[in-house]
Amino acid sequence: MEVWSLVKMTADEPGLDLDAHLARMERDFPGRHVYQLILPLWRPGISHAVDTARRAGFFLGGLLPQWADRDALLMQKTASPPDFSKIQLHTQEARSILDMVIAD
Repeated sequence: MEVWSLVKMTADEPGLDLDAHLARMERDFPGRHVYQLILPLWRPGISHAVDTARRAGFFLGGLLPQWADRDALLMQKTASPPDFSKIQLHTQEARSILDMVIAD
């Protein structure tokens, strides 16, 4: 039986030490299937935070409109490559978002 596990971190104010926090998350919770990072799109320096997460192996997981009353970005890192062929979408907008995720 396959066990799936998830660790989620929300960076309310991502700073220059985000890389250390991501490394600690993986060290404190080893062997998880998915690591998720939620980044606030309204904060200054968000592009640096995205670059930091990408260097750590995270990719675009989706957009979170009005997440806790503000827009956020979901980034994730998975133990194995995602199987995008199983995703069922109902709108062109959803397909556009999936295309961004695949490209990332």
